[in-house]
Amino acid sequence: MKKNVTITMDDHQIASAKLYAKKHGKSLSSIVEEFMKEYIRKSEQEQNT
Repeated sequence: MKKNVTITMDDHQIASAKLYAKKHGKSLSSIVEEFMKEYIRKSEQEQNT
């Protein structure tokens, strides 16, 4: 189940993230979700080594 989340970011970061998403044909939400999944995966790997 997906839920809405409010995040606070610097204006420049928001603009850059929106541009990145647009260039890749994705929504900002999907870009943030992919980043978080990868960040969590890497963090878990580091904890297990």
